[in-house]
Amino acid sequence: MRNLNPKPVDIEFDGKTYGVQFNINMIDEVQTHFEKPIGEIYDLIMDSPKSAANLRYLLTALLNDAIETQEVQTDEHIPRLSEAEVGRKIDIRAFDYYYKKVIEAFGVSLPETNEDDDPNSRGGQQS
Repeated sequence: MRNLNPKPVDIEFDGKTYGVQFNINMIDEVQTHFEKPIGEIYDLIMDSPKSAANLRYLLTALLNDAIETQEVQTDEHIPRLSEAEVGRKIDIRAFDYYYKKVIEAFGVSLPETNEDDDPNSRGGQQS
């Protein structure tokens, strides 16, 4: 049986730990921003001339979602972050860490297929 409520991926940012995941709200926000289905977003991080800007956007969106859902391990109030603020705190030495964490959140939060699941199932719809 698959885990329908995966645990968020922990990302350390600016001295705080944020639990991030691509929940349905994040998927909608990201698809709307990029005007692409979620399955194509991975390529925008990997093989795009704007991969740094795309990563900054995704990281900012994930961190802000964690702030809004209180998935931050701190007692202090944290305001929403801007892309500029996030970008200023990431230098080239940390790029790989954040890149891997966003990819991990992307992969962990998407439902895993189960060998017992019927790939042709239509969610209870009748044809």
